[in-house]
Amino acid sequence: MIQDNGIAFHPSIILGFDTDTKAIFDDTLEFLARAKLPTMALHVLTPYPGTRTYQRFKDQGRIISHDWSHYDHHTVVFQPKNITPQELAEGHRYVQSEFYSFSSIVRHIPFLLRVSPINLRRTLLFLLLNFAGKGVAKYIDTSLDWADNNEKWNSQTIRPDDEVLKESSVFSSDNSYLPFQALKDGSPHKNDEQHLREEDKRP
Repeated sequence: MIQDNGIAFHPSIILGFDTDTKAIFDDTLEFLARAKLPTMALHVLTPYPGTRTYQRFKDQGRIISHDWSHYDHHTVVFQPKNITPQELAEGHRYVQSEFYSFSSIVRHIPFLLRVSPINLRRTLLFLLLNFAGKGVAKYIDTSLDWADNNEKWNSQTIRPDDEVLKESSVFSSDNSYLPFQALKDGSPHKNDEQHLREEDKRP
């Protein structure tokens, strides 16, 4: 409806919520095709320090890297609930690669032209985003070689049904656990300054 009214639409999609299973990858591609979207920005969930999501993952032992350079929207730095970290990373790369494959870019061209009135500069911008998106997939790291404890987080040795995940409420319907909710003064999850100071002292 947005596009039919002449408004270009560039969605930002996040993979890795606790409700996501391996089906989310094909479901995402199917939605993008059904909605006739010519571009998208794809990310994996990133639990930024100071948020409720980060604190919950930290309390549950689900953070796999405390190197802040990995908190870039394209690197999996936590243990998902229903899939392994490597499966999420590989699924992220798969969706990015499929959506921005050369054959898909060709299919996107009619979607670009359906936004009326046709604007040449906007069309060129969206084509540029398509070709830029094509190159992003090769930078998505699926190895987990950099994880803080690679032996522990190897996809063959930790599974989503491990004890730490059984009572997860990271994305509970309870409003007190909504991700990225504004944090109030006095909240035990207001920030994680003490943890960050401890990380700074690590050798």
